[in-house]
Amino acid sequence: MNYKECIKKYNIDTNKKDLSFELSNLITEARIYAGISQAELAKRMKTSQPNIARAESGNITPSLTFLIKVAEAVGTSLILPKFDLMANKKFTSPFRDKLAVSLKNN
Repeated sequence: MNYKECIKKYNIDTNKKDLSFELSNLITEARIYAGISQAELAKRMKTSQPNIARAESGNITPSLTFLIKVAEAVGTSLILPKFDLMANKKFTSPFRDKLAVSLKNN
């Protein structure tokens, strides 16, 4: 069975899988760059090592809260994404400003 047949047979949402895979790679790379194990990352995030393994496997799509906790645990911050239509424009948003302040204070 080829890739396309597999996607069709098991009704896999490739957009979600691609996102999960990309996020899992980012989490793994951040952890390795910080020079820590899954167990140490879990300890810093106050979660379990199996939760980290699931996030790094790409089988789940981690929440924004989870990603923020990963960033804090490895000593960095999460840069929030933009929609493509805003990529080359100066864009301010009261909601985004409030979110940034809220995340900074937590």
